[in-house]
Amino acid sequence: MKAQLIRSIWVGSFLLGVLQWSACDDDTAKAVCGNGAVEAGEACDGTDLAQETCASRGFEKGDLACSEDCVFDESGCSKAVCGNGQLEEGEECEEGDFSETCRDFGFEMGTLACDAECLFDLSLCVIPITCGDGNAMGWEDCENGELGGETCEALGFAGGSLLCDDSCQFDTLSCIEEETCGNGILDPKERCDGTVPAGLTCESIGYPQGGTLGCASDCTLDVSGCDPACAGSQIGDPCTPGTTVCCAEDNRPVGCVELSTWGYYCWPTCEAPLDCGLNDYCVDTQGDANGACMGTPGCMMAYSPCLGVGGEQGNCVKLGLAMDAQSNCTLVGMRRQGQSCDPTITGGQMDYHLNDMCYQGWCIPSAEDPLTGTCRNYCDWRNIFSGLRPDTCPDHYNCLSQLDIYLNPSSYENGYTINDFGYCYPMFDGVDAVTTAGLLACDLLSNDQTRSGLPCPVGTACLPYLKGSLQGVCSPVSTTPKSLGEACDPNAEVSECAADAACVMSDPFHETDLTEPVTACRRKCDAEVLEDNALCADLEGGPFVCLTRSRFYSYSHQLPTTFGPETAPSRQGFCVPPQ
Repeated sequence: MKAQLIRSIWVGSFLLGVLQWSACDDDTAKAVCGNGAVEAGEACDGTDLAQETCASRGFEKGDLACSEDCVFDESGCSKAVCGNGQLEEGEECEEGDFSETCRDFGFEMGTLACDAECLFDLSLCVIPITCGDGNAMGWEDCENGELGGETCEALGFAGGSLLCDDSCQFDTLSCIEEETCGNGILDPKERCDGTVPAGLTCESIGYPQGGTLGCASDCTLDVSGCDPACAGSQIGDPCTPGTTVCCAEDNRPVGCVELSTWGYYCWPTCEAPLDCGLNDYCVDTQGDANGACMGTPGCMMAYSPCLGVGGEQGNCVKLGLAMDAQSNCTLVGMRRQGQSCDPTITGGQMDYHLNDMCYQGWCIPSAEDPLTGTCRNYCDWRNIFSGLRPDTCPDHYNCLSQLDIYLNPSSYENGYTINDFGYCYPMFDGVDAVTTAGLLACDLLSNDQTRSGLPCPVGTACLPYLKGSLQGVCSPVSTTPKSLGEACDPNAEVSECAADAACVMSDPFHETDLTEPVTACRRKCDAEVLEDNALCADLEGGPFVCLTRSRFYSYSHQLPTTFGPETAPSRQGFCVPPQ
């Protein structure tokens, strides 16, 4: 019995030792997932894929990976075959078979491509669309409702709710302007408040037959009680002091005043700097405290902020006739690019509201309803065109020069340039409610677009937009163009000339009818070089000279000077017969 018990204890101890030895052996062989080496029981570990690939596992392409559990992750593999013309799982595109454009990926324009892996290639897309990227920068006022701490009050309103529109610009329609009319005090913008100011009568403001002058509820003069009969001169007519009767206009006092060296004219008169209304100010022209209402004061830096006579915030804009004319400080409204405005507000107007006026531009009237309009921002087209500064226009717009040439056969200085400013014009059709057709601004010499640097689209060429600027627009051209020198129609919807030419005055040096000149296809050239211009040298029937368009319409074919010396003529030139 004792021997049997001893034997049982020995056998149990032996088996326990075997089990313990076996357990130690299992711990030694157990795999550790995450140590970067494939061990027993693991398909992979980290970057160690046991020499497996997507292809070895039955896929066409892709990148095989290893999960945290050390099993294969095949989500990066694809059975799609790039280049078979069929859009399959894992592919974004197939070469030549996709409808997406650069605009679908947040760019204005460019060429969207499909790479060798059937993924979209955005490298040729240009001009990122910034509104909606979450950062208010550049031309943007706000982003996604974030106003940057601005309020209606901070913008000069009495109160209300400032909003951010879909174009990332402040929307002030819900802001409330402070109403001063009715407080009995003659505030700026008011001719009267409750009563007619002392000294003002129907006769004194230009109604010689007299009557009763009143004060309207909007604080403008009520002339309904004045006798409108006036056989005298109108505003702008020459006059003789003490003799000529100057008739009233727009409820403003009018008198015979001396305008610099031009002589005496019937003109709105004033006594204080702010008597003259919107964008006019009172200038003492005779040294006797009696002034004339003139345009806003000049300013130095066009397209920059400035201050008006009364300290109002303004925008410095080129408004002169010739290229070198001075800029003027115009009062800033509150409506932004593309927002509604009142196009009937004019210079000298007394009753106006900042919330009906544009912030940095002018109000374009609607063709359907001339009483409504849309704001169009001014822009520095010269520096943008020269590459000295980026295009400051909002998304979907580009800066387009408005420089044109004045044509008046009865004027000695027929052919001087006017309107040396640019404004933001829609690049694409349907962008703008008022201007429905888009235009791509471009360089007439390089044929490249001003904003993107891309060539004009296929089937178009850079052709003159207006007569005075080197900037043009991408316009459709004929697939069977006429030869250089051949007669053409300058008003044709599709240009009849080749891409390097335009339909212009054929022979400006010898043309006798500048109103309806003979036109022909003439090659474009850089008018900085008149004679021996390389672009004109190889033309048959020469020699030809490269004449600036600025001189086409002047009778002397020299630069006009009556309205200021034009020392910077347009480089937009064409190869024409010499003088």
